[in-house]
Amino acid sequence: MKSWIAVALMAVLVPVGAISFGSASEDPSTENIMKGLFSKKSGKFNNALKKEIAASPTDWEALQKTTKEIHELGEQLEKAEPEKGSKESWKKLAGKFGEDTKALHEAAEAKELAKVKAAQKSIQTSCKACHDVHKGK
Repeated sequence: MKSWIAVALMAVLVPVGAISFGSASEDPSTENIMKGLFSKKSGKFNNALKKEIAASPTDWEALQKTTKEIHELGEQLEKAEPEKGSKESWKKLAGKFGEDTKALHEAAEAKELAKVKAAQKSIQTSCKACHDVHKGK
């Protein structure tokens, strides 16, 4: 009897845990990567980065941590599968996105706020070009 309860409990808890605690690194789907970057509640790009860039004085340690996380997500994007569009186009656009997130992190590491802002702007302006070709739904 106890073993059946344990099996039933595991059947319920394992999927819930996978959903609740999953991250883009565990599931590098485009959707999870984009949520990690741009979610209104917890996205690194829209929330943390904007606040850290606006802070005076700049908290470089916090900014560097955030840009590192953004870059890690940016690197994963090229490995994900596009919802639509060609893989060649995906490789080009997602590759550029990864380069931009790398530039963002390198600028933060060098403590060059103007370059951080320039990389942030480059990332922001890249959305439409990729979405027009590759975003499903």
